[in-house]
Amino acid sequence: MRQNKLYLLFIFCFLTSIVVKSQNQLNPQVQQKINLYQSQITQSQINDDKNEEGRLLNLLASLYWNNNHQEEAIECFKKSLEINKQIGNKNAIYQINTDIGLIYSDINDYEEAMKYFNDGYSMSLELKSKYKEASSLNNIALIFQYSGKYQDAIDNSMSALKISKELNDIKLIKNCYGIIAENYKKIGNTEKSFKYFNYYSSLSKQIQNQEIKKKEQKSQLEVDNMRNITHKAIEEKEQKEKQLLLTKKDLSTQKKLTKEKQLQIDLLDKEKKIKELKINEQKAQIRNAALTRNFFIIGFSLVLIFSTLLYRLYLQKKKTNKLLAESNIQLQRQKEKIEQQSILLSESHKKLKKRNSQILDSISYASRIQEAILPYQEAIQKSLPKSFVFFKPRDIVSGDFYWYSEQDNKIFIAAADCTGHGVPGAFMSMIGNTLLNEIVKTKKISSPALILEKLNKEVVSILNQDGSTSNFQDDGMDISICCIDKENQEFTIACANSTAYFIENNKLYSINGDVFSIGGVFSSKLGVSFNNHSFKINKDSVLYMFSDGFKDQFGGNNNEKFMIGQFEDMLLNIHSKDMDKQKSIIKNTLDDWKGDFPQVDDILIIGIKF
Repeated sequence: MRQNKLYLLFIFCFLTSIVVKSQNQLNPQVQQKINLYQSQITQSQINDDKNEEGRLLNLLASLYWNNNHQEEAIECFKKSLEINKQIGNKNAIYQINTDIGLIYSDINDYEEAMKYFNDGYSMSLELKSKYKEASSLNNIALIFQYSGKYQDAIDNSMSALKISKELNDIKLIKNCYGIIAENYKKIGNTEKSFKYFNYYSSLSKQIQNQEIKKKEQKSQLEVDNMRNITHKAIEEKEQKEKQLLLTKKDLSTQKKLTKEKQLQIDLLDKEKKIKELKINEQKAQIRNAALTRNFFIIGFSLVLIFSTLLYRLYLQKKKTNKLLAESNIQLQRQKEKIEQQSILLSESHKKLKKRNSQILDSISYASRIQEAILPYQEAIQKSLPKSFVFFKPRDIVSGDFYWYSEQDNKIFIAAADCTGHGVPGAFMSMIGNTLLNEIVKTKKISSPALILEKLNKEVVSILNQDGSTSNFQDDGMDISICCIDKENQEFTIACANSTAYFIENNKLYSINGDVFSIGGVFSSKLGVSFNNHSFKINKDSVLYMFSDGFKDQFGGNNNEKFMIGQFEDMLLNIHSKDMDKQKSIIKNTLDDWKGDFPQVDDILIIGIKF
């Protein structure tokens, strides 16, 4: 018994070592990519190209990191860090320190993680980047949280929150609220934890997008499952047909062996008879009587043996034929069952295809309706000759929309980003368009701040977000609306949870909007108000209004976001050019950055040159 237990223990340890070893092994495709990067790194060293060597080391480190080889990833990042220190690439130094800190955090080495996050924070101060400074403070706060220093975590995240509000970066603000809420919970301050958790929840408009993705994935999974079942049924059918063919071949071989065995028996009988005849001839005179008796006995014995063999062969053949018949019946039943399943699968596939076609037709029709509701860009350019609208939906219909109207010698124009994209976002855009027409054209409200306040109240009422029903939806929109007064040569703009840019004398001014969105939990429970920002119109000054789709687009060599810094630089570089040229440059920049990566959100940019 003890030996059996030791044997089982040995087998368990052996299998465990195999599993661990298989988990640490890289698949051939990843290993091939690693070999390619290593070869390119060697070539960059020969060419003394430090920038290229650092970039390749970062790619190699990311590949190791993504495949759970943290030690190799850290080693590559540290080599790249030394190279970027030599060439003075501060942005790369900040990012690499952050990545190394994240890896050490993943493997629970919080002391080393804190060291690199602090180095990243110091570099963010040198770069004078508020965004990087706030991100670094949040990273440090998380390490304090994991280390049990909850008050230090709250202090750092509070500092990050202050910077995030200055930047009006809603995503950073949401992250700060989440960290602060969690750490107040850890120290037992339920009231403050609940307060900041409500702030965090109110800014989480990503929930709708995740639900849409899950539905899309579920639909695709159903189609894939149907295909797998069809393929499996076809494979089972082919396997049964192969088994039937092998059974028939075995039966043919058995019949052939039986004939050969019978020939051998006949041959042996003939040889035996010849020998007996010779013996009988030699002893014919003295054993004549015995010969007759012996011949009778031998003949009878041969007949009996032959009959027995034939009977056994008959029984064996009968049994084989019975098994073959049963096998044929079973195969026929399985074949009929497979054919029925194939018919059902084919019908299901046709239904799914028809359903998808109907859905796409409906969405395409909805797209035409949405296009009809949006203002014609020709009408906008008639009133604002030096302007452009760059509009690129992610799906057939869009959650971003633009709106335009001219009333009493004043031009109103708006850029809006609704919750979600695709069909849900399109519904919100139609609601927003209809309400803006009613507020400006019918009720004659001309103050952008008052327009947004009225729009917020109407959206809360239409979507039942005032808490009067249980069917509550946390939907809404971020929007900037501008009123251009031709007579007084000035414009007034108000922004709901969005930002606009005004460029004058080659300087970019950020028009930071209010933190509230239109609609949603946050805006339905508080007394929401918005502020106007007024500017005098000077020649060649430019106003840009936009959604967050462009700066959030993934792409580039490292599959990272375009980010707000690059977006500002792009607008500052092109603002003096012709508006049609600006629109073309924006399109080409997006295509080059995105490359083969999918578009992640709807994109809208409005430019107006005065």
